[in-house]
Amino acid sequence: MASKTRKALSLEDKVHVIKLHNGGTGSRKIAALMGVGKTQINGIVKRKAEVLEEYESNVPSDRKRKIRKTGNEEVNELAWEWFKDATSRRLPVSGPMLQEIALKFANDLGNNEFKASNGWLESFRKRHQIVFGKMNGESGDVNDDVVKTWKGRLSAICEGYQARDIFNMDESGLYFKCNSDSTLHVKGDDCSGGKRSKERLTLMLCANLIGEKEKPLVIGKAKKPRCFGRIDPKTLPVSYYANRKAWMTSAVFEDWLRSFDRKVGRQRRKVLLFLDNAACHPNIPLRNVKLQFFPPNTTSRLQPMDQGIIQTLKLKYRKRELRRVITKMEENKTESGQVLIKATNVLEAIYGIHHSWKDVEAATITKCFRKAGFGDDEEETEEEVEESIEEEETDLEGVAQELFGCSLRELIEIEETIATTTDTGGNWDRPAGEVLQELHCQDGDDSDKENDEERSVSKKCVVTSLEGASSMIDDLKEFAASSGFGDMMTSLQSLNDIINQHRMKKLRCSKQKKVTDFFK
Repeated sequence: MASKTRKALSLEDKVHVIKLHNGGTGSRKIAALMGVGKTQINGIVKRKAEVLEEYESNVPSDRKRKIRKTGNEEVNELAWEWFKDATSRRLPVSGPMLQEIALKFANDLGNNEFKASNGWLESFRKRHQIVFGKMNGESGDVNDDVVKTWKGRLSAICEGYQARDIFNMDESGLYFKCNSDSTLHVKGDDCSGGKRSKERLTLMLCANLIGEKEKPLVIGKAKKPRCFGRIDPKTLPVSYYANRKAWMTSAVFEDWLRSFDRKVGRQRRKVLLFLDNAACHPNIPLRNVKLQFFPPNTTSRLQPMDQGIIQTLKLKYRKRELRRVITKMEENKTESGQVLIKATNVLEAIYGIHHSWKDVEAATITKCFRKAGFGDDEEETEEEVEESIEEEETDLEGVAQELFGCSLRELIEIEETIATTTDTGGNWDRPAGEVLQELHCQDGDDSDKENDEERSVSKKCVVTSLEGASSMIDDLKEFAASSGFGDMMTSLQSLNDIINQHRMKKLRCSKQKKVTDFFK
């Protein structure tokens, strides 16, 4: 009697089996429905965590075999990290190049059995869905089939999460004292350190599907720049970090991520955080946050932040910056706009980022999520996002050309080339063991030796005490009232309350006098 051929179920079929089982359907009924044996169904249910992880990782739907350990796991890990770093820096990668670097890693690790054969390359390529081809720009490199498959799975990946619990985060660079000279100089430059890194900040934004925003994270070069004065960085309206190159590192990301995890935990929420697979984004198990990584080399199409959220913030930041420069030029007729731009310090940039992020509307963020596939009507949403961006560009273009030597949109596109991270990038010649240790430890690179060398335009401070500040506020309130500036009066009253709080705090700390002494 001929043996019955076992029917192999695809990954999509296995996910369907799990959904049926979770819905209360029995194994025997599922087996009859799928045309397989009950034992096979029970095996899928038993391994459902593994199956769902593969599904969410965008593993090809037609893959039917489980990946078995080969003894080359460390070589594979290093080769994958190298590939991600090389492609993120827009370096063309070929099959032979990948085989050569893998063989180098194997020799460093003393793995003499590894041959970097064509069979290994093919398995590695399929496992990570790598397509070798001509590099024509980030968006042009995206595999349409991978994008389509991912969008088809998004609803299943987000199942069980409310819209307010679906987040996306991403980093971007910002030249905060950029003028026409530096703009032309940095085109095509990754600003990997040196003098211009002092003019650059790394910015990280995070928001959810309904447009609720987390506090921005800003990374500078100095732990406490001179312009901070006596301000405690912890009181800033952003989460501020610093290291020698103003880059995102795994240590910085992990610190922020654990803080975010504690915050949502206090709110009794379980959230899903979508992010790219940069080397500085380690996959950390958390209690309240589940990390969901986009497929490699697809963020230009799939990541909401890249669909217009970051661009909108930067346009608002630049417009705010230009208005400030125009006002300063009116006050000081002898100073040029380019000089005033160069005088911008980190503290001013931080508050500019804070206010610009507040100005990004929730509707804009939601549209960008929808454009990335988190919802329907993607084509209609794409037009809406583009219209919103164009509205931001209609004003101050002439001033932008004069100060930056390009339009506002061109300036944003230039900043997209700024490197924001490199935990191992550019230093793969080190022994493989050392690179592995760094990938697993990810120590931060904070530096308190570096002092901020920026120099602001010196101006003598007129107000030297809280009493003087209070008196000035009173004068400004009279001016606002006489001019009919109601919104200005509201802000001045809030500022007056803050000054009074500091005066009372100072009074309580005083040992020379008591509060009652002022009423004698």
